[in-house]
Amino acid sequence: MRSLTPLQAVVFVSIMLSVLAVFVPAFARNLRVSRVAEAIDGLGRIGKQATLIAASREVAQAYPPSVGLTPSEVPQGEAVNDEELWQQPTWLELGFSPRQPHRFAFEFDSKNGRELSTFRATAFGDLDGDAIYSRFEITGEFRRGQQPVLFPLEMYREVE
Repeated sequence: MRSLTPLQAVVFVSIMLSVLAVFVPAFARNLRVSRVAEAIDGLGRIGKQATLIAASREVAQAYPPSVGLTPSEVPQGEAVNDEELWQQPTWLELGFSPRQPHRFAFEFDSKNGRELSTFRATAFGDLDGDAIYSRFEITGEFRRGQQPVLFPLEMYREVE
Protein backbone atom coordinates (compact mmCIF):
# COMPACT_ATOMS: atom_id res chain seq x y z
CA MET A 1 0.00 0.00 0.00
CA ARG A 2 1.35 3.40 -1.02
CA SER A 3 1.31 6.30 1.47
CA LEU A 4 0.26 9.82 0.63
CA THR A 5 2.83 12.47 -0.11
CA PRO A 6 2.68 15.56 2.10
CA LEU A 7 1.20 17.54 -0.79
CA GLN A 8 -1.54 14.94 -1.37
CA ALA A 9 -2.34 14.92 2.35
CA VAL A 10 -2.67 18.72 2.41
CA VAL A 11 -4.97 18.65 -0.64
CA PHE A 12 -7.10 15.87 0.90
CA VAL A 13 -7.43 17.66 4.26
CA SER A 14 -8.28 20.95 2.50
CA ILE A 15 -11.03 19.31 0.49
CA MET A 16 -12.49 17.60 3.58
CA LEU A 17 -12.46 20.86 5.58
CA SER A 18 -14.16 22.68 2.70
CA VAL A 19 -16.90 20.05 2.59
CA LEU A 20 -17.39 20.30 6.36
CA ALA A 21 -17.49 24.10 6.20
CA VAL A 22 -20.43 23.87 3.80
CA PHE A 23 -22.42 21.04 5.39
CA VAL A 24 -22.07 21.62 9.15
CA PRO A 25 -23.81 25.06 9.20
CA ALA A 26 -26.55 23.78 6.89
CA PHE A 27 -27.09 20.76 9.13
CA ALA A 28 -27.28 22.94 12.26
CA ARG A 29 -29.77 25.29 10.60
CA ASN A 30 -31.95 22.38 9.44
CA LEU A 31 -31.86 20.84 12.91
CA ARG A 32 -33.14 24.07 14.46
CA VAL A 33 -35.86 24.51 11.83
CA SER A 34 -37.00 20.91 12.36
CA ARG A 35 -37.64 21.77 16.01
CA VAL A 36 -40.00 24.54 14.85
CA ALA A 37 -42.16 21.84 13.25
CA GLU A 38 -43.39 21.01 16.77
CA ALA A 39 -45.13 24.38 17.07
CA ILE A 40 -46.54 24.27 13.54
CA ASP A 41 -47.87 20.74 13.96
CA GLY A 42 -49.27 21.43 17.44
CA LEU A 43 -51.10 24.59 16.42
CA GLY A 44 -52.42 22.87 13.31
CA ARG A 45 -53.90 20.11 15.48
CA ILE A 46 -55.39 22.63 17.94
CA GLY A 47 -56.87 24.79 15.16
CA LYS A 48 -58.40 21.85 13.32
CA GLN A 49 -60.00 20.43 16.47
CA ALA A 50 -61.28 23.84 17.64
CA THR A 51 -62.90 24.35 14.23
CA LEU A 52 -64.51 20.90 14.31
CA ILE A 53 -65.86 21.56 17.82
CA ALA A 54 -67.29 24.94 16.75
CA ALA A 55 -69.00 23.41 13.73
CA SER A 56 -71.00 21.14 16.04
CA ARG A 57 -72.15 23.92 18.43
CA GLU A 58 -74.06 27.16 18.55
CA VAL A 59 -72.00 30.31 18.03
CA ALA A 60 -72.39 31.41 21.67
CA GLN A 61 -70.61 28.25 22.94
CA ALA A 62 -68.45 27.55 19.90
CA TYR A 63 -65.00 27.17 21.43
CA PRO A 64 -63.71 25.57 24.64
CA PRO A 65 -62.79 27.92 27.52
CA SER A 66 -59.43 29.70 27.54
CA VAL A 67 -56.44 28.05 29.16
CA GLY A 68 -53.22 29.82 30.09
CA LEU A 69 -49.67 29.06 29.06
CA THR A 70 -48.90 25.38 29.48
CA PRO A 71 -46.37 24.80 30.89
CA SER A 72 -46.50 28.12 32.75
CA GLU A 73 -42.90 28.89 31.79
CA VAL A 74 -41.54 28.52 28.27
CA PRO A 75 -38.95 25.70 28.12
CA GLN A 76 -35.54 27.28 27.67
CA GLY A 77 -33.28 25.41 25.29
CA GLU A 78 -34.25 21.91 26.41
CA ALA A 79 -37.15 19.57 25.81
CA VAL A 80 -39.47 18.95 28.77
CA ASN A 81 -41.77 16.04 29.53
CA ASP A 82 -44.77 17.12 31.60
CA GLU A 83 -47.73 14.95 30.62
CA GLU A 84 -49.70 15.75 33.80
CA LEU A 85 -50.01 19.47 32.87
CA TRP A 86 -52.08 18.64 29.79
CA GLN A 87 -54.94 17.10 31.80
CA GLN A 88 -56.71 20.48 32.01
CA PRO A 89 -60.29 20.21 30.59
CA THR A 90 -59.70 22.53 27.61
CA TRP A 91 -56.62 20.61 26.46
CA LEU A 92 -58.54 17.37 26.87
CA GLU A 93 -61.49 18.72 24.86
CA LEU A 94 -59.11 19.85 22.14
CA GLY A 95 -57.43 16.45 22.27
CA PHE A 96 -54.08 18.15 22.62
CA SER A 97 -50.93 17.27 24.46
CA PRO A 98 -47.43 17.11 23.05
CA ARG A 99 -46.70 13.66 21.64
CA GLN A 100 -43.18 13.57 23.09
CA PRO A 101 -40.89 15.79 25.18
CA HIS A 102 -41.45 19.30 23.84
CA ARG A 103 -39.69 22.67 23.48
CA PHE A 104 -42.75 24.94 23.24
CA ALA A 105 -45.41 26.20 25.64
CA PHE A 106 -48.97 26.57 24.30
CA GLU A 107 -51.98 28.66 25.26
CA PHE A 108 -55.56 28.82 24.02
CA ASP A 109 -57.64 32.00 24.27
CA SER A 110 -61.31 32.00 23.30
CA LYS A 111 -64.09 34.56 23.34
CA ASN A 112 -67.61 33.28 22.77
CA GLY A 113 -70.38 35.73 21.92
CA ARG A 114 -73.92 35.64 20.54
CA GLU A 115 -72.95 36.83 17.05
CA LEU A 116 -69.22 36.09 16.89
CA SER A 117 -66.90 33.66 18.65
CA THR A 118 -63.13 33.65 18.19
CA PHE A 119 -60.06 31.77 19.35
CA ARG A 120 -56.32 32.25 19.24
CA ALA A 121 -53.87 29.44 19.94
CA THR A 122 -50.25 30.45 20.52
CA ALA A 123 -46.98 28.55 20.86
CA PHE A 124 -43.92 30.14 22.46
CA GLY A 125 -40.44 28.65 22.20
CA ASP A 126 -36.93 29.52 23.28
CA LEU A 127 -34.90 26.96 21.37
CA ASP A 128 -31.49 28.30 22.32
CA GLY A 129 -32.22 29.39 25.90
CA ASP A 130 -31.49 33.11 25.35
CA ALA A 131 -34.89 34.37 26.65
CA ILE A 132 -35.83 35.59 23.15
CA TYR A 133 -38.99 33.76 22.11
CA SER A 134 -40.26 32.41 18.84
CA ARG A 135 -44.02 32.85 18.63
CA PHE A 136 -46.53 31.12 16.40
CA GLU A 137 -50.28 31.81 16.30
CA ILE A 138 -53.34 30.37 14.65
CA THR A 139 -56.76 31.98 14.92
CA GLY A 140 -60.30 31.15 14.00
CA GLU A 141 -63.77 32.62 14.15
CA PHE A 142 -67.39 31.55 13.93
CA ARG A 143 -70.04 34.07 12.88
CA ARG A 144 -73.76 33.44 13.22
CA GLY A 145 -75.14 32.10 9.94
CA GLN A 146 -71.72 31.05 8.60
CA GLN A 147 -69.31 28.14 8.92
CA PRO A 148 -66.33 28.34 11.31
CA VAL A 149 -63.19 29.70 9.67
CA LEU A 150 -59.59 28.77 10.46
CA PHE A 151 -57.05 31.42 9.45
CA PRO A 152 -53.47 30.69 8.32
CA LEU A 153 -50.68 30.24 10.83
CA GLU A 154 -48.65 33.36 11.62
CA MET A 155 -44.99 33.24 12.68
CA TYR A 156 -43.00 35.81 14.64
CA ARG A 157 -39.27 35.15 14.99
CA GLU A 158 -39.54 31.71 13.48
CA VAL A 159 -35.97 30.89 14.45
CA GLU A 160 -34.76 33.24 17.15
